[in-house]
Amino acid sequence: VDDSAVCVREDCTARREYYAEIQSANAGLRKELRDLEIKVGNSKNRMTLTDKSIQLQEEKNEMFRGLIEETQAKTLLLEDQIKETSSGNQYIKQHLDMIQKDIEDIKKRAKDTKDRLTEVLNNKNGPSVIFSTTKAITAFNE
Repeated sequence: VDDSAVCVREDCTARREYYAEIQSANAGLRKELRDLEIKVGNSKNRMTLTDKSIQLQEEKNEMFRGLIEETQAKTLLLEDQIKETSSGNQYIKQHLDMIQKDIEDIKKRAKDTKDRLTEVLNNKNGPSVIFSTTKAITAFNE
């Protein structure tokens, strides 16, 4: 701008000073606007990263839900098998108890038979039975 063309009147000078102040203020506001645009861009990037992170976590959660469901199904199956095994074990225990009772009865009968034989053999006054290949002979010890 040529100095000769510059208005020197008081209102022109005041207007020029006002425009200079506005331009100075605008420069500061433009810098603030650029800073805010950078912050908005950074925030958008963080939001994008957060969204991706959330999506990955949701996928992992879905995978874990599947594992939990699979584990629950296996648990139910194992619980059923445990019930069946317990029932089978109860049957086997009852059967084993019966066999044990039979064994005790056989032992008692064997002891009774042994005791009777011992008594007969120890009793010299009682009849004796002698077995041979042809006939049984009863003998009395006197």
